[in-house]
Amino acid sequence: MILNIKILFICSSYLIILILFPLKIFSLNCDSMKFPRECHCQRSRQLTHEYPNKIRLKCRQINFLKKNFSSTNISFDRLIFETTNDNLTLTNSILANLNTRILRFHVENLFLQKTIFKNATIGQLLITNDNAYAGINFDNSNSSFSHSIIDKLELKSIDFQNPIVESIFSNSIIQTLTIQSSKFYGFHHSNSSKFSLKIFSIISSLNLTNLTDNYLPQNLEQSQFEQINFLDNQISHLNAFVFHSFERFTGKLNLENNRILSIDSNAFRRLFSIKILSLKKNLFKQIPKKLFIDCQQLTNLDLSFNQLNSFEKNLFDNLEQLEILILNHNPIEFIHSETFLNLKQLKQIHFEHVHILQQDSISWLWNLANSNVIHLLKTE
Repeated sequence: MILNIKILFICSSYLIILILFPLKIFSLNCDSMKFPRECHCQRSRQLTHEYPNKIRLKCRQINFLKKNFSSTNISFDRLIFETTNDNLTLTNSILANLNTRILRFHVENLFLQKTIFKNATIGQLLITNDNAYAGINFDNSNSSFSHSIIDKLELKSIDFQNPIVESIFSNSIIQTLTIQSSKFYGFHHSNSSKFSLKIFSIISSLNLTNLTDNYLPQNLEQSQFEQINFLDNQISHLNAFVFHSFERFTGKLNLENNRILSIDSNAFRRLFSIKILSLKKNLFKQIPKKLFIDCQQLTNLDLSFNQLNSFEKNLFDNLEQLEILILNHNPIEFIHSETFLNLKQLKQIHFEHVHILQQDSISWLWNLANSNVIHLLKTE
C-alpha cells in the first residue's frame, strides 16, 4: 500500500511539472542540438507516440550551413531556411539521412554541393524566393538528391540559368516534381542511374519556339511514371519525336493552355501506351495526318478550345481504343463522312459550342449513330 502511494505521488509530481514548466522540458532537445544562433527551434505541438521528438526549426539570414542536421535521431516536422536577400551554401551531405515532413528554402541564391540530400526522407521540399527569381547552383557532377525519397519537390520562381544535369536525381524516388513560374532551360541528359517519378509538371516556365525532348527527363523508371504536365507556358510548336523515349508511358500527357500554333506530324511518335492526351486551350487550326499513328492505346483525347475548322478522312484511324473525344469550342466548318468511322470503342463525343457550317454534309453523324456512341453531347 505504501509503495503504491509513493508511485502515485511521483507520477502526480511529474504531471504537475509538465503543466507548470512545459517550455523548459520541450526545449531540452533544441538546446542539446546546439543549432546556429540564427535558428529558432521549438517542439511540434502535434506529438505522437511514433514521433515523440519532432521539432520545428526556422533559420533566418544564415549564409553557410555546416552543421549536419541529420546527426541526431530527432525527426523534424518543419525545417525552414530564409535568406531572401543573400546566398545560402549547403556543404556536402549536410542534409543526408534527414527525416522531415517539410523542408523549405526561401533564398536569393542556393548553392548545392554533392550529395546534399542523400538518403533523406522528405514530405515536401520547396525552393523559392518570395520577392524575385531565386538562383540554384549545382556543382559539376552533382548528385544532390541521390538516393533520397521525396513526396513533393517544388521549384518555384527559379532562374535556372542553365539546363539541369539529370544525374542530380540518380536513384531517387520522387512522387511529384513541379517547376513553376520559373525560367527553365531543360535537362542535360547523362548516363546516370535511373530515378523514380510519378508526376512531372512544368507550369508557366517556358517561352519557346519549339518544344523538344530536352525539356523532359529521360532516365526514368517508366513503370512508375503516371503524368506529364506542360501547363500555361508559351510554346509555339511541338517538334518531331518530342516524347520518343516514353514508349512505355501509360499515363496522361497534359499540354493545356500553351498557345501551340502547330504540331509536327511525328510529335507523338512512339507513345505506344499513352492513355490520356489533352491539347486543350491552344491555337492550332489543323491536325496533321497520322499525328496519332502510334497512340493506339489512347482512350481519352481532348482537343477543345482550339481553332480547328475541319476534320479530314482517316484522321483518327489508329485510335481504335478511344472512348472519349472532346471537340468543344472549335470553329468547325467541315467533317468528312469517314472521320470517325474507325473509332470502334467510342462512347462519348463532345460538341459543346460548336456551330458546324456545312449542315448539308452530315453523313459523319450517321456513322456515329451506327457505332457504339452512347453520348453525343450538346451539338449546337
